[in-house]
Amino acid sequence: MKTRSIHIALLLLAANCLFAVTVWAQGNAGITYTSGPVLKGKAFNFEKITDGVYYATANGAMITGSNDVVIVNDDDVTLVDAGVTPAVSRALVQDVKLLSDKPVRWVVNTHFHYDHTDGNSVFGPEVQIIGHEYVRQAILNLDVLHREPFKTAQANLPGQIEALRNR
Repeated sequence: MKTRSIHIALLLLAANCLFAVTVWAQGNAGITYTSGPVLKGKAFNFEKITDGVYYATANGAMITGSNDVVIVNDDDVTLVDAGVTPAVSRALVQDVKLLSDKPVRWVVNTHFHYDHTDGNSVFGPEVQIIGHEYVRQAILNLDVLHREPFKTAQANLPGQIEALRNR
């Protein structure tokens, strides 16, 4: 059991590091960093960061609302964050099959915002969702539909719909 706790702690540390890199990259617009080939799925593109680690970004086919990390382990797959909606999460899981035929067994929720956790519902009991206890309590008890970032996202929704119509 101690080994599993260390494994989970390392996954959370890796998730937070990748989250920090994502925030940094978004703040440095205009700088392109490519570390490996890009595989194109139906909804996501996967950029290889290192062996078994991929950075998943939207390819424009659907609004995914987030960037994700996919870790292909020896026997299974770990997703860092579950996505903004169940549909996005299902699309991610489907596109991950381009990387591996191994089952998704782990989902790490970096924090409680809906755009990182609302896809949790697509996973059955065979998938372990990992996060800090506060993340669980926030999902269960906070009124996330009336807090940030959901409020701002909803305020921007008409503009997003219009942009999609224009495409």
